[in-house]
Amino acid sequence: MRTSSRTPGLRLGVAVITLTILACLPVIAASKLSNQFFVFEDGLGPRTVPLKARLAMVERIGFDGVELEGAQNFQERLNVADQLKMKVFCLYVGVEVGSSPTVFEPGMRQAIRLLRGRQTIITLTVRGSGPDAEKRAVDAVRTVCDWAARYGLRVALYPHCGMYVSRPEDALRIIYESRRKNLGMCFNLCHWLMCDSESNLQSVLQEAMPHVFMVSINGADHHGDWHRLIQPLGSGSYDVEGFLKTLISMGYHGPIGLQCYQIPGSPEVTLSRSMRTWREMSAGVAAER
Repeated sequence: MRTSSRTPGLRLGVAVITLTILACLPVIAASKLSNQFFVFEDGLGPRTVPLKARLAMVERIGFDGVELEGAQNFQERLNVADQLKMKVFCLYVGVEVGSSPTVFEPGMRQAIRLLRGRQTIITLTVRGSGPDAEKRAVDAVRTVCDWAARYGLRVALYPHCGMYVSRPEDALRIIYESRRKNLGMCFNLCHWLMCDSESNLQSVLQEAMPHVFMVSINGADHHGDWHRLIQPLGSGSYDVEGFLKTLISMGYHGPIGLQCYQIPGSPEVTLSRSMRTWREMSAGVAAER
């Protein structure tokens, strides 16, 4: 009798515990940002190390994929990524518009064709200067967009401090003039810190957000040379988590890349540390949503 009298209570207790666990599952699932996090190829160490070994490190650390830099030997490099089932988020290429004729990076058109049907973004730098640079820049960007559109791809202007398109405002101007539906831009934290004013963040992001296809982040100080503006995530005085909160509050759901250019030391140590910081930041930002 004592056994049977306790069974209903036991069952009720199990049911309450089960419901409590199930109720917590959505909270656990939502404890990080939905944005995919990938790493730039410049953070993977010297190219003397085989790409397969460098991409295996990316997979081991837990990134969602990689950016590949340059169109040279692209078929071979893409094959390596495919063998590892590694998603290629971006292909980083450039054009030179400082003189006529415009110079497109060798192999760019062929590399774009090889990316047919993927979700890879063509990230495009625009270099050069001169009285006709604006027209050549618009014409070149239209050409790359048309190549990409044939294969279902998007193009994102990559503002790079010191180049013709160096600030988000430059990218927006070219976007408006080019009038291509598959054209957007990257928002690069380190280049924005180098070339712009922090007080402009809200206004720049508000105008740029409808056109932002990709964002790059890294640890940074507020001012300084590239060694201070590109550090492992978690280093530096700039509030990167606060930047992410602003970005996400404005509705950004796209991929976020880790910039690592010329960070000294072991790539695996740097990337592992940055990944730990990303997970902490992601959880922190998600918890406040």
